[in-house]
Amino acid sequence: IPAEVTAIGDSAFQNCLGLTKVIIPSGVTTIGHSAFKGCAELTEVVFSEGLQTIEHYAFQNCAMLQTLALPDSLTGLGDYAFQNCTGLTNVVIGDGLTAIGNYAFQTCTGLTAVTFGENLKTIGQYAFYRCTGLQSLVLPDGLEIIGHYAFSDCSGLTGDLTIPGSVTEIGNYAFQSCTGLNGKLTIEPGAKRITYGVFSNCYNLTELELGEGITLIDQNAFYNCYSLT
Repeated sequence: IPAEVTAIGDSAFQNCLGLTKVIIPSGVTTIGHSAFKGCAELTEVVFSEGLQTIEHYAFQNCAMLQTLALPDSLTGLGDYAFQNCTGLTNVVIGDGLTAIGNYAFQTCTGLTAVTFGENLKTIGQYAFYRCTGLQSLVLPDGLEIIGHYAFSDCSGLTGDLTIPGSVTEIGNYAFQSCTGLNGKLTIEPGAKRITYGVFSNCYNLTELELGEGITLIDQNAFYNCYSLT
């Protein structure tokens, strides 16, 4: 893409099935709605500092995309932006992003690792739903909101899980059926409510530590967590 381009419009390259690599120059600030949606052979996208917004559905169904490094300049990541990018294995999120859109990485089943930026505040609803290949999860200090079903059915997660004390809201079913978690769950002081079904069917969790200040443990919160002792 030429250096003079400042924006890539909605559906600009949608369904360009032969496209394999894209280099986004530093002058581009916005990638529009569905801009590269359905580019099924796209394996590599190089983003430059200067990019500010990736709109809804921008890279949805780019099943061959392998790795993703989002620049620190990025401040907006839309809903469904990388949904169904099943070949994606590694995602690094820059420090400028404060919110991950709803369904942004839903069903990225090949994803094994995510590195979150230090200024992330919100992980949207269903953001990593059914990312079954995800192996570990380190949530950043400063995170405040984890949306409904955000990590539900991430069955590949193993070991311990810590919810930072900065988190004040955990959505319903956020970690439902994370059946691979087989260590300690720590919810640091901060959250006031353990919401409906949030850790249901996490049946390999062995230990639970709840921080002070929790006022409600809702229905089915730890349903079928039968390995807790």
